[in-house]
Amino acid sequence: RLNRDGEVSGFANDFYYLMTLADEHFKLTQGAFNPTVQVLWDSYRDFIMAHPAATPEMLMAEVERVRDLLDWEGIELTPERVRLAKPGQAITLNGIAQGFITDRITDLLKRQGIDHALVNMGEIRGLVPSDKQAWTVGISDPESGQALLQQLSLANQGMATSSSIGSYLSYDKNIGHIFNPSTLQSDHRYLSVTVVANTAAQADALATAFSTMPLALIQETLQKVTDVAVYVLDSDRQWYELS
Repeated sequence: RLNRDGEVSGFANDFYYLMTLADEHFKLTQGAFNPTVQVLWDSYRDFIMAHPAATPEMLMAEVERVRDLLDWEGIELTPERVRLAKPGQAITLNGIAQGFITDRITDLLKRQGIDHALVNMGEIRGLVPSDKQAWTVGISDPESGQALLQQLSLANQGMATSSSIGSYLSYDKNIGHIFNPSTLQSDHRYLSVTVVANTAAQADALATAFSTMPLALIQETLQKVTDVAVYVLDSDRQWYELS
């Protein structure tokens, strides 16, 4: 409704809370997490479908036309109404909603007295009582689905992995599904970024944002949060662990 009409009211409290989480992570990552990149998805998809032989230069000229629509800060966000800043804008919550839903399901289970579970609703959240061992979870190698890059212990935490090669928008697999709001492109900076955080929503948002950020800027961001660990496989298959 928001993307169709440009504004929405009368929404559930969960929607407003999720939008405030998105705003929080936009600020935390200096704009690297930006839900208004939906317009890049739409522009790349539509132009490639209409012009399958489009050159990179043609694609960049097309997406430059929508640069001004990447404007999260201009969105009106109140408990009563959310209004997009400009005609033609659209948002995607794909980089945080799976984690948010995972957290909500975890909360529902806890209210029913369940204290030992591993929840996966698109991202992962562990529930572990004090007398039980942490869950063991693996980070898949995006270039070899059967191999693991690392095994981690996950207790009462959330975990999310983003990979630029997980889905493509172009026939030649040059355009991934994670866009850098600054460059308007899918940078393919890393093959895989995994984040472990206190909630799955935070892990989800940070994994999305960190996929487009240099390691130094990821490390700078980590100084502003607590209990967050990051595992990165770069395009040269170098492995980094940051916290």
